[in-house]
Amino acid sequence: TEALSPPDGLDPEQVPLGDRKNMAYSATLVAQGSGMGIAIATGDFTQIGTINRLVNNTETIKTDVLKQIDQVSKYLFICICTMCTATFF
Repeated sequence: TEALSPPDGLDPEQVPLGDRKNMAYSATLVAQGSGMGIAIATGDFTQIGTINRLVNNTETIKTDVLKQIDQVSKYLFICICTMCTATFF
């Protein structure tokens, strides 16, 4: 078989996943028949690897509620430590 050419002006990497032909991805189920394939990417270079990299590169932000919870936790810790110290010493 011959390789299919991508749509006008697109590199093979730029073709949307849904428009790619003759590709089997991880966890693809086959109901019947047999076939042979070639692995074209593994690990971080697969679509799942790309998603994993994007998720890991996001920065976490603290919302106002989380900041308030941290502040209350610190006050509660100080109060408990003070009461324990006063009780036992």
